[in-house]
Amino acid sequence: MAAVPEPADVKPFAVQLAESGNINQQHQSPLFIKMPKEMRDLIFEYALLAYPHPDRPYNNKERYARPGVSGHPRIAVELLLMCKAAYVEAYQLPITLNPIVIYHDNASHIPPHARSGTNKLKALHPWQRAALHMVDISLQQIHLEGRVIQRTALHLDVERRYGVTRAFSAARDHRGSAGPLQTLSEPGNLTETPPAPSLTATPESRAQRLSGLEMPSADYNMPRVISRLTLRLGRTEWWTWEDTPSHPDARLAIDPGHGNVWFGDRCTSTLMIAEANKRREGEWTGWATPRCWGAQVADFKGLRELELIFETFKLKEKQLDTVVDCAMTWTFPMEDGYELAWDGKVEKDSWMGVDDYGYEERNVWLREHEALPTPAGERTEEEVREAEQARKKLIEENPLPDHRLFVVRTIRYSRRRCSP
Repeated sequence: MAAVPEPADVKPFAVQLAESGNINQQHQSPLFIKMPKEMRDLIFEYALLAYPHPDRPYNNKERYARPGVSGHPRIAVELLLMCKAAYVEAYQLPITLNPIVIYHDNASHIPPHARSGTNKLKALHPWQRAALHMVDISLQQIHLEGRVIQRTALHLDVERRYGVTRAFSAARDHRGSAGPLQTLSEPGNLTETPPAPSLTATPESRAQRLSGLEMPSADYNMPRVISRLTLRLGRTEWWTWEDTPSHPDARLAIDPGHGNVWFGDRCTSTLMIAEANKRREGEWTGWATPRCWGAQVADFKGLRELELIFETFKLKEKQLDTVVDCAMTWTFPMEDGYELAWDGKVEKDSWMGVDDYGYEERNVWLREHEALPTPAGERTEEEVREAEQARKKLIEENPLPDHRLFVVRTIRYSRRRCSP
């Protein structure tokens, strides 16, 4: 009877290499013989961080192009191809060092070839999904205040748990042993089985005899906890991004307890400030809206860090600073008596964009200098020259920030025991 083929994507190639023992012991290499494992890890980690490809830059007139996102992402996986020893020791690092980046936006506003939503997960092998532990989501405020966090957490949970379980079920049918996996109990819960011994645990294993080389663990398909979640709101993703900065009822505003679009709960600047004052005075009583986006953060069980990155135009910097001042008071209740609380720091940054993104013509306030009175009518050359000089003097005395200048604020929340 012909042998039944192995199901695809059940076992990483690095594990197969380790089990075969067909790996050069690298006795001649100082990298493995003389250098401590901790030093090798630093080298591998530095080399395998994603960076913008210098030969595949993005069009800098696109809204998604910005510092750190100036070209197609690239990872120097050539390092893993230099030898089998390096591959088996560092094969998971491209996944564990770099977050999975998810876009919830109009297709024209996301980088080319980037997958929208959580479809990117479908392109990963089960062991790659299991190794993920950082998620980076770029989205509009309307999506943030909808169900994006909840849906993403659920999708990641299902794809990583059930996809892994299906893979191991197929492997068990063909090999008679399911190997290490997490037992599915109630939906949304994971119960870890005791980890299987390392692939190098048996004395007769040829891989164990390799000097200085750390073999991959056999628990490669056990899903890791999502430890860090990043949420990004770009300058054109706020509800009121197109409104003039002087409009009193259209200032930037966001609060984790409000803004549930399903309940018509739109957060205003006045409401945001009032909620922050309640928290400062110890009068906050919990989320005002059922399943608001703040409550959905707890759907990422075991989350250790929440990172919020807010961007706006320099012209609206004061509004953004008011948002951040309120955000310092936010806490996000988690499971088992824990919460995510502000870590006490705010990172400030700015950058200069290009002259034309395509939205300037319908947002005159971005170019208020150009809206100043200009010389017109029947005038002599001297009168025109005097009017132009007066115009330039007015601009010099009343400087406005360049419409191409954008400001960014980053605020983080870390896991801690809830305050008594």
